[in-house]
Amino acid sequence: MIPRRKFLLGAGGIVFGLPFLESISGLAPYARADEILETEPQKYAIFFRSAHGFVRKNLWPSQKGAITEATLKGKSIEVLTPYAKNLLIVEGISHPFGSDGCDHKYGGIQSLTGAKPYRGANEGVNLALATSESLDFRIQRDLMPGVEPLILTSGKRNTDRLGIQDFLSFRGSKDLVSAEISPFNAYKKVFGMSSTGPSDARLLLRKSVNDYVKEGMSALLASSKLSASDKDRLQLHMDGIRDTEKKIAIHLSDERISQMEKGSNVSEYENNTIEVLKMQLDVIAIAIAAGSFRAVTIQIGAGIDATQYLIKGQRFAGAHAISHRVATQMPFMDGAPLAGAEEMHIQLDIMHAELFKYLLDRLSSYKFGNQTLLDFGTVMWFSEIADGPSHSHDNIPHILAGSAGNSLKVGNYVAGNSHVNKILNTVGTAVGVKNAQGGPLDNFGDKDLVAANKDG
Repeated sequence: MIPRRKFLLGAGGIVFGLPFLESISGLAPYARADEILETEPQKYAIFFRSAHGFVRKNLWPSQKGAITEATLKGKSIEVLTPYAKNLLIVEGISHPFGSDGCDHKYGGIQSLTGAKPYRGANEGVNLALATSESLDFRIQRDLMPGVEPLILTSGKRNTDRLGIQDFLSFRGSKDLVSAEISPFNAYKKVFGMSSTGPSDARLLLRKSVNDYVKEGMSALLASSKLSASDKDRLQLHMDGIRDTEKKIAIHLSDERISQMEKGSNVSEYENNTIEVLKMQLDVIAIAIAAGSFRAVTIQIGAGIDATQYLIKGQRFAGAHAISHRVATQMPFMDGAPLAGAEEMHIQLDIMHAELFKYLLDRLSSYKFGNQTLLDFGTVMWFSEIADGPSHSHDNIPHILAGSAGNSLKVGNYVAGNSHVNKILNTVGTAVGVKNAQGGPLDNFGDKDLVAANKDG
């Protein structure tokens, strides 16, 4: 059965997904036979990829078991301390199929599919593909059929030697899906504005999505059935939309959007990479709150990320060069050593932790009694490799936030000691995906790995 989320239809075909409103959750007698009425926010999964692994010794909490302020102190993820009870940190996750020419590409392929990579005879490694669908597509296919997941990316494009860009999301076997780099285009997708609404981001300063549904929204807010907490939640949703529109309109002119789509490397874009990424995260939070998607993937940086991040006023070397601890982006195997590279990598980990927290903060701003929207889903932070210098596919950190309705045992740092498909099955099950027999999802990923998990 498919939960039904209420929405307002606006002028020009705008679809305004409402946040979950407790006081009117049962007012939909027109639901179809294959739908059920929502009694709480829908479960969801967000997949958050950072590039080039981690400095693991500075990432892991100081000891296994309960995650506390003390176990996070001095770590790259210390900024996540306010969410200690919401975190599930898993070590020991591996990609069993290794790589054949590029750890990034082969790791990315396996990260959300748990599938064996395919590379045709005489084909370059950049053309390698997964042999089955990714979990974001499986979640959408099962829980919101007919709507594909929201797939976003950020950072430099077309700067690596192999052309390795997107590598996480697959519609099916050998069917790679490109990610959207423009927050404006992502925003339009959330509201069904691909062929309607403003075509220039700057027009958002003059006309908001809220304006398209003004009449219906006024009637809803005036309803005696709507509780005070629901009105607050609805106002928060509208304010969040407007704030995001203003950010997009001010920072993303048509020219800037065009530059991103063409893979511009201009310094202006690099100087604003983090702000653009935060806009993507703003859009993700709105999309989840509106029930527009049940699965979202954000790939920070290209498959091989050459972005030179500005951190604490310092322009770093390219992220990929830092991961190899060398001073040159390409060729990286024989470059001169990069002084302070490990500390730079730690700072990149901290930067990603801050961005992860930014998304958690946005999700947590939607409150439902003593719970928040974060509690109803889960956000999984991972990378395509375990660390920088080795580019290992073993012991890849996976950090989850949100229990998906108490389906995950959060607040703990544990040893997973398994192939990646096992954690993918766990996340899929947590958000409501089932196997063919109607039981917990246990057969996602390569069939040999599935058999090994069952035997184990």
